[in-house]
Amino acid sequence: MMRCKFLTFALAFTLILTASVADQWPLDVAAPSVTAESIRGDVDGDGRVNSIDAFHLIQLRAGIMGPDPNEELYEKADLNDDGLLDGLDALLILQFHAGLIENL
Repeated sequence: MMRCKFLTFALAFTLILTASVADQWPLDVAAPSVTAESIRGDVDGDGRVNSIDAFHLIQLRAGIMGPDPNEELYEKADLNDDGLLDGLDALLILQFHAGLIENL
């Protein structure tokens, strides 16, 4: 359990660090698509909630994934319902994926 927590927080730290240096190394990546079938926390619309969704969310927040997210993406990715897509939402995705929380 301790190892799982460590890995979750290490990944969260890496994602936040990636977002903080995004202006220095911009990537040309298409924004994830969100479909009606996607679930809460499934940022990339692949039907699963995993660390890749957290990574996409951090990239969106850093502005390296293209235009501003649409309203549907906000509904799927704003997991703490504060009106923002931020690192806290990415952390919730990571905690869910690691099994530290049961639902989003």
